[in-house]
Amino acid sequence: MLDKIIKLLEKFKSVTTRMNGENEATIHKAVAYIKEINTHLEKMKAELKELDYVAYGFENPFAEVILLMEGEMDRVFGSMIDPTI
Repeated sequence: MLDKIIKLLEKFKSVTTRMNGENEATIHKAVAYIKEINTHLEKMKAELKELDYVAYGFENPFAEVILLMEGEMDRVFGSMIDPTI
């Protein structure tokens, strides 16, 4: 279970590190990185649905977290991805 949490959060660390850009401009990459995170969240959602949470004695703890992450990504970056929002 812990490996899934790490996998979920690693993408955010990776994108944050790449956006740091101490030696280069990175703002032009922002939309691509945001799309990369959105794709990652979709893949993780599908992957996490396949786990047997009953064996651990609880319901899917990731569903609400990913939903909140997606909502916050939409709220903050939605108009960058889709200007009609």
